[in-house]
Amino acid sequence: ATALIWTLSGVGIYVFFQAFGAPVGELGPLAAFAVLSALVVGVAIPSGPGNVGIFHWAAAFGLGMFGVSESEGLLAGAILHLLVVGCNVGFGLLGWLGARAGGRAG
Repeated sequence: ATALIWTLSGVGIYVFFQAFGAPVGELGPLAAFAVLSALVVGVAIPSGPGNVGIFHWAAAFGLGMFGVSESEGLLAGAILHLLVVGCNVGFGLLGWLGARAGGRAG
């Protein structure tokens, strides 16, 4: 299960890269998994609510290993963070609504 989660996350970041122009859009799967690794280590550092700041820095650090400027890395990190939070909130809402519809409201 862990390998599947890591694979899907890395592929998701690689697909995310394709939304950008050069240099981020030209990065390959190796860079996507490097950024994922930097994010995992980065968010393990205690920080403020929602990992704001550390998430963006970790993404910029990971992208910086592949020649992406800090400002472009921080922008990509901010957008990726927004997408991750949006997905988590969306799945949470679906679960909550499903539980309420099934009569298991808590």
